[in-house]
Amino acid sequence: MSEETARVWRLYLVGGALAFEERRMGGGPVPRRTPGATGDSGLTGAEAAGWYRRLEEQ
Repeated sequence: MSEETARVWRLYLVGGALAFEERRMGGGPVPRRTPGATGDSGLTGAEAAGWYRRLEEQ
């Protein structure tokens, strides 16, 4: 992970903590992929790599 990506994640986590502390955000459900019968998410390595690549492009 690049230094820039790590900084973005830290900023995201700190912002989320502050919003939660100030009661501007609740602990509602989080969208996710439902595991299949074997327990995997169905997300391939290529899909995961593409997701991170798109983060770096923003």
